[in-house]
Amino acid sequence: MRRVAPLILLGFVAIVAGVGRVYYLRLKAQAAAAPVKPKKLPPGTSATFHGWTYSHTSSQKTVVKIEAEDFQELDGKDELTGVTLDIFNKDGDKYDHVHSAKAEYDIAHGVLYSDGEVDITLNIPKNEQPTDRLMSIKSSGVSVESKTGK
Repeated sequence: MRRVAPLILLGFVAIVAGVGRVYYLRLKAQAAAAPVKPKKLPPGTSATFHGWTYSHTSSQKTVVKIEAEDFQELDGKDELTGVTLDIFNKDGDKYDHVHSAKAEYDIAHGVLYSDGEVDITLNIPKNEQPTDRLMSIKSSGVSVESKTGK
């Protein structure tokens, strides 16, 4: 028995070394496969999103569709950049297209407001090419209710 004791001790050491090596290799592989941590948000920013869209429908018809290149929620205020807005008429066959570089959106009240320059194109046919000349308006300080389209 005295001759076997060092072999048993050597066996335990070999088992512990093997388990430790497997653990280390798996830990290293898991760290290499971990997803990249996202960038930290700037102070005061609670959310950002690229390619944001919003639409409001009533009676199976789309009333308003809003798209923005970038969305940021800053201190309870939603700021949109690269905004396009389509306001559909009651029949849903024509819409007014609005484009603005920057706008603020109050989701609780459903109001979109742009202080800067806004391009508005009126009465665009939905699924066909326009047959008449389209009226374009350039303005600033425009607000729209997203639930009604007014």
